[in-house]
Amino acid sequence: MFHNLKQVPLGKGPLKNLGKAMTRLSTAILTRSSAESLFIQPNFPRMLWRLSATHFFWHRKAKQNGLRPKDLRKQPFQ
Repeated sequence: MFHNLKQVPLGKGPLKNLGKAMTRLSTAILTRSSAESLFIQPNFPRMLWRLSATHFFWHRKAKQNGLRPKDLRKQPFQ
């Protein structure tokens, strides 16, 4: 998700759900039992995720290709 996420321990912050899932998985492995399938999502607001992805990824890629952030908002073929 983010480069700095390496510093966040499992079970804290955005990795809270991942930490719980890993604990359940390890418990199932240690007890040699089956467990239900788990689907997790990061504990991070979707709107902030989209804003940060736009700022840190798309704008950077646009600049590397000689474009401006304004160019990303243009509608193609109109």
